[in-house]
Amino acid sequence: MKTWADIQRATKAQILEWAEVQPWARDMATCQQDAQWQSEGDVWTHTKMVCAGLERLAEWPALDRVTQIKLLFTGLFHDSGKPATTSLEPEKGRTRSPKHALVGADIVRRVLRELECDLAAREEIAALVRFHGRPPYLLEKQDPEREVISLSWLVNNRLLYLFALADTRGRQAKEMSRPEENLHLRKLVAEERGCNGIE
Repeated sequence: MKTWADIQRATKAQILEWAEVQPWARDMATCQQDAQWQSEGDVWTHTKMVCAGLERLAEWPALDRVTQIKLLFTGLFHDSGKPATTSLEPEKGRTRSPKHALVGADIVRRVLRELECDLAAREEIAALVRFHGRPPYLLEKQDPEREVISLSWLVNNRLLYLFALADTRGRQAKEMSRPEENLHLRKLVAEERGCNGIE
């Protein structure tokens, strides 16, 4: 597959087969995660679990093909920045990946440019990658409603919610810091404020 048109015609299995041999995916396969938060192992293992989880979402069958591909590419790239940002905190013995979403957004933009993806789709996917980690922590914000409303100017809240569900379910954690209740609450706030994204 060499172009975005090829991607759009491909099956999910074909897209994953293409992705598995790409340099960014190979980097993820050698990048371990903090076992307390993600005991499933390396970043690529988690990525494949998230991509599988997308298809298990109750909403998945009702999504059009273009939207499904956008979410699938969000899944493929959401943690692609971890290999470049992961380090061990010696004093705590914990693995951290600060700012990995920013790096991941740059990576997906580059790859989508190479695939000749149109600007609108490229930027929508990059925004989903950039903000994918925000939904679970809504209640930690000083003004949760403001967080949801302001983010709606940058990313489709509905797609962000669906991706966050798959991301949360696509992990094995000793400590669950991402309860689904927080995601559902965020969705309700977005619906009540009329900023849940295009249906």
